[in-house]
Amino acid sequence: MLRAWTSRLPCPAHYKLPCLSARRRIRFPIMSLTPQRRNKHFESDPSTNRFLYEFQSARWLYNEREQQACRYMEWDANALVDTACTILQAKECTTMEKMMEGSYNRAFLLAFDNGKDAVVRIPCPVAGPVGPITASEVATMQFAREVLEIPVPQVYGWNSDPKNPVGSPYIIMENAHGISVDQRGPIEGAHAQPLFDDLMTIEKAFEKVRFSQIGSLYFTKDVSAELQTRPLFADDMDLSTEALRNAANKYRIGPLVDRQWYRGERATMVSVDRGPWPDFVSYCSAGINLELAWLEHPASKSQPFLRTAMQSPRLHRSVLNMCARVIPLVLPPEEYMAPTLWHPDFSSENILISATNKAHVQAVIDWQHAMIAPYALQAGFPLVMTYDGDISEFTPGKLGLPEPPEDLNRLSKEEQAEVLERHRRAKRQKGYELYIKVYNPRRLAAISPPKTSALNILPYYISRSWSDGVGPITDILLRFHERWDTVVTVPGTPCPLDELTDGEIQEYRDVAEQSKRFSGALDALTDEIGSLGDGKVSIAGYERAKKTKKNPGEVIRSHLGVCTKPDFSDLYGHASSTKSLPCITKQIK
Repeated sequence: MLRAWTSRLPCPAHYKLPCLSARRRIRFPIMSLTPQRRNKHFESDPSTNRFLYEFQSARWLYNEREQQACRYMEWDANALVDTACTILQAKECTTMEKMMEGSYNRAFLLAFDNGKDAVVRIPCPVAGPVGPITASEVATMQFAREVLEIPVPQVYGWNSDPKNPVGSPYIIMENAHGISVDQRGPIEGAHAQPLFDDLMTIEKAFEKVRFSQIGSLYFTKDVSAELQTRPLFADDMDLSTEALRNAANKYRIGPLVDRQWYRGERATMVSVDRGPWPDFVSYCSAGINLELAWLEHPASKSQPFLRTAMQSPRLHRSVLNMCARVIPLVLPPEEYMAPTLWHPDFSSENILISATNKAHVQAVIDWQHAMIAPYALQAGFPLVMTYDGDISEFTPGKLGLPEPPEDLNRLSKEEQAEVLERHRRAKRQKGYELYIKVYNPRRLAAISPPKTSALNILPYYISRSWSDGVGPITDILLRFHERWDTVVTVPGTPCPLDELTDGEIQEYRDVAEQSKRFSGALDALTDEIGSLGDGKVSIAGYERAKKTKKNPGEVIRSHLGVCTKPDFSDLYGHASSTKSLPCITKQIK
């Protein structure tokens, strides 16, 4: 949900959730074997099959061992191939390609001797509870395909039990054809119109269905008996179509599968309310209660990925409790808060379009971590249409297309191409903004208020408040306080922050400012070394970073203006101690 909103917020690099799933294919031919040894193509020794289990599409400049460990997962490749052959009615699997690696899953393309092919997705442990995540992903895909009529790959077979013969949950699905929007290159004129039309049609399909609760979608059989008794749709939902009537029995809303709620020892904590919830206030309250309970958990005192200088249990409790008081007072109008399903990441990588001619949407992929949440907080501007470059005259939300610089002809051909590409992307965002204004004014009204984007990202900040600090939350609370008359739902309601002393308000401001400075330092680290906030770089970027000879600690200190000295002695290998990196690492489990 967060990723659909990053374009509408001044989010620092370490709060963004960029799409990291490069569609990088690595082919591994499978030898033809005798029927007696059908599909026994992989050795039983895991060390010989590490390409299946390891994350290989990127590197980390620090803490690489820990980052790799939380993405490593062993499973039985022979059992998977046998299962796929049975489902696809094939005798042999002829090739297996690692076609994609994301932060939370990896996908393989299998080809069979009968001419068929299929994609297999295996979740990584860092994704969260892999069983419920897989069950919810499949249910969401089928709902989107059957009820909403969105072009989604057909699921051929799946198993969410980590103890199945494969040794991991998996999804075997149709190989969706098409290429990503960015792979297509420039899309101009009449060829771009179908992309706008199809994307708008997909988003409107989400809007038509109002659910009864906030949470994740499952098949009815996969939730508890008590949840099976609850209705799927809102009471006033029109079930005039057969697809909706069938769905009312086939699906249910269950616990949220957001990985933030299961990081580290949180996954084992009992009496945690993970939903579903009747409204946004209940959802946020549950997240706040989880983090307050985490403060009392022994594991919170020994986490290796903490910004320790930013932690204060007293301040933490104060900010979370204040957040719980403010949220109910600043909600958008009820008509915009109906629980609505939405795709979790409308980025270029997940929108596959025609390779040539008119850019029709062929498939929408990667539904992992999809959730049902209030409409106003779901229906943000899609990342696939978002421009996040540096054209100074470009202002999101204001109509009027930016023009290339007057001295364009003075630039080299390479520089001209780069400038024109930036302007093309900016114009694409402006065009889709106009589309929403003309064809979906209700959506524009729902997402336009500045408080909407702040409320959308607040649950994420709450869930990471102990790991990343409370600075982002205090910043939002202070902005609400400064503009209280424009954000409060019921005019005349006093702001709870008015009860704080001048000293407490100043403490909030100091923490917010510290967080902003730290975010700026991480942005500088990204610009100067080419890594994300957690040190992640591409394979080529890793080699470039080594050649720069720049020390991340020096970059951080130069922008923070402080004398902290994190140890980066093992920068281009495995950090000898994650505890020596409190200033730039964050919890990954």
